[in-house]
Amino acid sequence: MIQTRYAAVSILLVILIPSTSYAWNGAVGYATHMPPPELDGDLSDWPDDTDWQPVANNYFHPADSDNDLSAAVRFAFNTQDEALYVALQVKDDIHTKFSDGNWRTGDSAIVYLDRRHRQTASGVAGYVASEQQLFLSVPETPFDSAVLTATLDDVSVGVSRSGTTTTYEFRLDIGSRARPNTVLGADIAIFDTDPEDENFTANYWGPYWAKTGAAGRAGDVILVDPDVPLGTVRGTVEWRDQMKPLDGQAPLVRLTSVDNPNCWIQVAGIEFDRFDIELPPGEYVITYPLPILGDLLGPHDRVDPNAATTVRVTSGEIVVAEPLILTRMAKPDLYEREGVLFSWDESKESEFDRFVAAWMGYFTVPGLAIAIVKDTEIAYHQVYGVSNYATQSPVTKETIFEAASITKIVFAFAVMRLAEQDIIDLDRPLHEYLAFDELEHDERYRLMTARHVLTHQTGLPNWRSGDLELAFTPGEGYGYSGEGIEYLKRVVVEITGKPIEEILLEEVQIPMGFEQRTYFSDNEALRATVATGHSIERPNTVRIPRNPGMAHSMHTEADALGNFMVSLLQRRGLKPETYDEMFTWATNSPPEPSEHDMPWEMGFGLGFGLVDAPHGRGIWHGGNNGDFHARFEAYPELGIGLIVMANNERGWAMGEVIRRYLLAGSDVPSSLEAPLPRP
Repeated sequence: MIQTRYAAVSILLVILIPSTSYAWNGAVGYATHMPPPELDGDLSDWPDDTDWQPVANNYFHPADSDNDLSAAVRFAFNTQDEALYVALQVKDDIHTKFSDGNWRTGDSAIVYLDRRHRQTASGVAGYVASEQQLFLSVPETPFDSAVLTATLDDVSVGVSRSGTTTTYEFRLDIGSRARPNTVLGADIAIFDTDPEDENFTANYWGPYWAKTGAAGRAGDVILVDPDVPLGTVRGTVEWRDQMKPLDGQAPLVRLTSVDNPNCWIQVAGIEFDRFDIELPPGEYVITYPLPILGDLLGPHDRVDPNAATTVRVTSGEIVVAEPLILTRMAKPDLYEREGVLFSWDESKESEFDRFVAAWMGYFTVPGLAIAIVKDTEIAYHQVYGVSNYATQSPVTKETIFEAASITKIVFAFAVMRLAEQDIIDLDRPLHEYLAFDELEHDERYRLMTARHVLTHQTGLPNWRSGDLELAFTPGEGYGYSGEGIEYLKRVVVEITGKPIEEILLEEVQIPMGFEQRTYFSDNEALRATVATGHSIERPNTVRIPRNPGMAHSMHTEADALGNFMVSLLQRRGLKPETYDEMFTWATNSPPEPSEHDMPWEMGFGLGFGLVDAPHGRGIWHGGNNGDFHARFEAYPELGIGLIVMANNERGWAMGEVIRRYLLAGSDVPSSLEAPLPRP
């Protein structure tokens, strides 16, 4: 048996998160009040009536069998000790110790803790333990700075191993939260690395991984009053107005104590319309925590936010709640018949602000920045909402958003400047400048040129999944590709001998007048002003790009990006014939749903998306980094344009309704109502 009180040696671990999640945890556990146990990996001093729950949600490389990996967890607390206790038993037939101080090289267990457990979201710290070491796992740039106060002084751990079973006992300081009828956010993960297996297995107690990377991914642990038995509440959800949930959306309801704001949980249903949960006695409000239903890139519904019912839970009894009836919230109907931008002046501003506020509420978009260009000048620049839903920090005109794929048009402009200087030939095979070793197995790649990259005709995928392969011979098809853009970036760096950010500054930002408040990689100014991305209203950890990616990494704000748009409309920085070539139709975009859906024919020129609208040829590009969306759309012949930047995944929809309000009017159908017709 090994007994360990770990030294407070903290190793900061950055966990990157996937772009977006559409549901929250729903796992619920119960902590029994008990005397402080010895942290020795011997659970004989734990009461027999504490519930064991499986740690069985797998996200990386499933275990071969229960003998390969299986685990269960239970919880307890002590008021005087101000501590939460977690007992975890892991069955693993091959136990691997750390090889180099990296917890991913051996078997380990993680307890994730959200002490504050706020409905507006609060951060999670992870405490990673093995037989040898203890690590602290918090994001480098969390959405909630409170987690940065977490240290290894907050935790003690005992570990023992007998046969094929490892037992972990955690003690976590929770301060004044160690009171009956309080709810904490918590979760568990176990990692198994076998010597002969290049993959590791990761299982979690509650659904979803990267618990420190986004709000709401931890489960709920109820601290139970030892003198007052729980009661049971059962209920149903009724769907009206022909609404239906997203495919795969977790069946969740939220129950909030009327008298105790520290007591609220989200519980997963037995089926989508039925739930059953034990709670401390008292009156609860039952609500539905997921405001948006339907297809993310198509028709969808907003649940009426006033939908609620109440129930009184009685100790030791079962009570059936009145059904939670969910109805559709009416969409705002504030469109003009024709687009407003064609006649834009200051008198239109207040009505436009009312329109934006109404749709932000409907889509639950936390923050937004908009710039409107009229007569080749910025006519309007406004910001709305909050930069971070957890802190309620407002968006200001200095707040920086992720521009995502709009980065591509800025890079394309730099390439066109280099082409004018004969530094790069758009039609010379790129391999003659710089080989692409991962494609050497396919001779067709030697045909690939900068023109193919900028018109998305390389045959490369958007992003690789496994080995890199060409889908078609370069120049013989269309396939939107970030991989192609990144290859061209490496070529440009090779032939100029300059860092890409120096090239962008010299060739685009300075000549086009937007060198201020625009960043492509990590720096202090960006960290100080960047917005937080959200999955609906739940904030995610801030992603600061380590290195500049020309397909996705630009961070900027609407006014700065508006200056770039104005310079394009004024045809600055390039020869007239280069502009003509850049905005000449080169390839059609396929008629498939996307966040850039328009009712008019779309295609690509050199780097820029093109659209043929009734009011003329437009240039555009969208940006989608999951929890940030942006839209860039302008009409050079008319000198008009719009920029929309949002910090959640519904930003694409805000861009759609704003484009419709400003350019199309109510007479043009919207993909928010039904799939758009295609020419």
